Amino acid sequence: MNRWLIDARELRRHSKETTAYGSRLLNMQERQLGRSADTDSTISHLRELSVFPSLGREWPEILSIIEESIVPCVRFEKAGRRGGLWEVEASLPAVLSEAIVNGMAAVGLQWASCPVLTELEVAVMDTLAAALDLHDKFLHSSGMGGGLIQNTAADALLAVVAAARVRKRVQACLGMNNPMHGRVEEMLSDPDSSAKIYCEDTAAMTVDSFPGSAADLRVSTTCLASQIFFVRVTGLIDEGMRCSRHRTPRGEIFFNLSPLIGDALQVPVGPDLSISVDELEAMIVEDKSRAKVPVLCVAAFGAENTEGHDNIAALGRICEREGIWFHVDASYGGGTLFLEGHQEDHMQINRYADSINMSGSCWLPTGLDMEFLWVKEKQWMTAAFAATGDYLPKAMDSISAPTLSKWSVPLGRQFRSLRLWCVLQYYGLQGLTERIEAKVATAGSRSAAPDERFQGDDQGFEANANLTIEFIARYFKSLEKGPVRDLELQAGSCAACLMENGILPAKGRSWEAILEDIQRLVTPGMCNWQHPRFLAFFPAKTSTPAILSEAIMAALGGISADPASHNAIEDRMEAIVMDALGKALGLGEEFLHTSGMGGGIIQNTASDALVAVVAAARTAMHSKVLSDPSMQPGGHQRGCTLQFVAYMSDQTHFCAEKACRVTGVRFRKASAWRPNISMGCEGVELGIEHGLRFIASSLDETGNFPVHVARLKAAIAEDREQGFIPILFIANYGATNTCAVDPLDDLGLLCREEGIMLHVDAAYGGTALILDAFRGDAAKIRANADSVNVNGSKWLGTGFSSAFLWVKDRRNLTATFGSLGKEPRIDRDAIECSNVSHWLVEPSFRCSVVTLREIRS
Repeated sequence: MNRWLIDARELRRHSKETTAYGSRLLNMQERQLGRSADTDSTISHLRELSVFPSLGREWPEILSIIEESIVPCVRFEKAGRRGGLWEVEASLPAVLSEAIVNGMAAVGLQWASCPVLTELEVAVMDTLAAALDLHDKFLHSSGMGGGLIQNTAADALLAVVAAARVRKRVQACLGMNNPMHGRVEEMLSDPDSSAKIYCEDTAAMTVDSFPGSAADLRVSTTCLASQIFFVRVTGLIDEGMRCSRHRTPRGEIFFNLSPLIGDALQVPVGPDLSISVDELEAMIVEDKSRAKVPVLCVAAFGAENTEGHDNIAALGRICEREGIWFHVDASYGGGTLFLEGHQEDHMQINRYADSINMSGSCWLPTGLDMEFLWVKEKQWMTAAFAATGDYLPKAMDSISAPTLSKWSVPLGRQFRSLRLWCVLQYYGLQGLTERIEAKVATAGSRSAAPDERFQGDDQGFEANANLTIEFIARYFKSLEKGPVRDLELQAGSCAACLMENGILPAKGRSWEAILEDIQRLVTPGMCNWQHPRFLAFFPAKTSTPAILSEAIMAALGGISADPASHNAIEDRMEAIVMDALGKALGLGEEFLHTSGMGGGIIQNTASDALVAVVAAARTAMHSKVLSDPSMQPGGHQRGCTLQFVAYMSDQTHFCAEKACRVTGVRFRKASAWRPNISMGCEGVELGIEHGLRFIASSLDETGNFPVHVARLKAAIAEDREQGFIPILFIANYGATNTCAVDPLDDLGLLCREEGIMLHVDAAYGGTALILDAFRGDAAKIRANADSVNVNGSKWLGTGFSSAFLWVKDRRNLTATFGSLGKEPRIDRDAIECSNVSHWLVEPSFRCSVVTLREIRS
């Protein structure tokens, strides 16, 4: 079977059965509340059908497998019921716009990479902030703060923790409140400089309101991910639960790894399940007396389990007095701010909060991966996530065209603002307000009123879906005749047209009218990544099954979010699909779930994978240090993680540097050869530039830029003499900018000698391993690497949010992010029942494995 990735005729041909099935999914109101007992038989059936067949299947056959085998096992968080922790709502505009987003498959690296993507995100976030009556400082238009869309609340909190830490370091160590000063970059980049300003223990006061709440999982995992070694997480429990050792299934990690995170204290809450202000004040006093530095307080504005609220004003006054970053986690309760009668809440949040997050997935019918984060001072976000590498050309930021990749870990951004814009247009302010009022009125009920906009109107949905598929087909046909991008576009021009048209109308509009506006207002501002002449940045290929299956997943609304579950269809499918792809790439048994120790997981981006890898390497080395007193600096355990160092090439994706900053690990960069560097006998030298120590790499006879292993070895020895502890080297297998490939055999030998982990970043080049010509490279990765990541969005046609990570020892990930810190080796038959949400920061993730499986078919 010979197919192009996108065939407009094929897309049209398969739209009818897909839209009919999507309509049935959206109209299901009586869905099972638990997991199907048939998960095991379903997995066996999928294996019999072959997870990765030699020849592709036709789409109708794939759709039949989804409907008959997979969907009956999925737990529906969107079902017509109430009372669950994660209530995800899909809708007609969310489902149909998801197909458009995946069809266009644009990636927002910076403004030039897709002007309308950046400008629409700025416009919708400012419009939402105004509708929520947030302070002007939270708006991009203020020039001070702004908002952006995150995948999950965990991602939002991770960004906040990183920004709060940087602000405290700058204020405490440089005595100023402006991170743009030149000394700040030196402080953040130069390991020798940062050694002078690291605090051994920095307390992150996390404020939640109920044992086992989802907010607790988010705060726990994000603090574990970011600078665990000096962030002390304080658990909060009900008075009646004080004898309980662990707040949540994941709470065990605080006690299993207490040397890693410091003391895990328990702060009582009052009868209303809000934090005891007096107890918090007393704890801050105690921490300061012990030379600890309070950095962050996270207040709950509506907890998932109890819908309880913390005392925003009282906590805000404490944070203001102590110089603590005050974040309001309104992921669950924030939607009520749309309604009248919450003036006091608005006033308190606007007066005291430095940042606030809210879930669009819970309150707006946007579907998954829609968390909103606003900050009053964007300067701390850009300071926390800035990177020194010249990976992209420098771009001047403006109010309407900020570089949002500087606000979070990932480099690329999906066009989720288009999905949000479509939802706002379709319902209007009145429609959204009515939906939120209905949710509040039925709070605690097991059933909710159906959405009358499409409930029972199968023909209406299918007609709109067919219009959408036709729009996508025309879009692809038009690419051959048009330019890659309008080079005459000026920053702000797209937003001006969109704002003039109205971002959030008073009343909703028809889907047909919205499609016309997408054609008129959005497509002229696109950089067409699917254009046949698009050669910039990197490929991000989509395909017919990716577009159709993403729409199905949007209607499905299924997520894996149960920390206690080890037999969810999402987890089981992810295991067998990642094993099938791992085998196809030649990674070997050790990287597979069936090995009983390793396995693979799907991440949103390669950046997320690198955060997990660095955090896991830090956990693994810390365990070694605890068992070997001779490795502990000064003979004591506390503070040893301050000396951890990761190494990378300057050809490495600069999100590796971000990952090190977020996780609190020092880094050394290996510089590529430059003509103006004086040449030594080996053609390289160890130099200092911009506060970074470079381990020079050389241009070899192939035109490649491999790291110079001898210089790397010398640098590691020098670092050890200075008391640093090497933990990881991040090698390149096809760097995105130069396609550099590092000498994996030599690096593997060095890493084994030094007792450090070796990760291979094969995000760009890894897909080539599926070819016979590259089996030798696969053997090198198999023999030397502890982990490897590959991006499906580059060449496999999966679209965005398809980064694959394999590890040989999953225990380092579960010890960092899950509740399995003491778990022994798992039986071969039981490993596929593992909950892969324990492998990453987010306590929940969507069922993205459906897309990956259908691409392979």
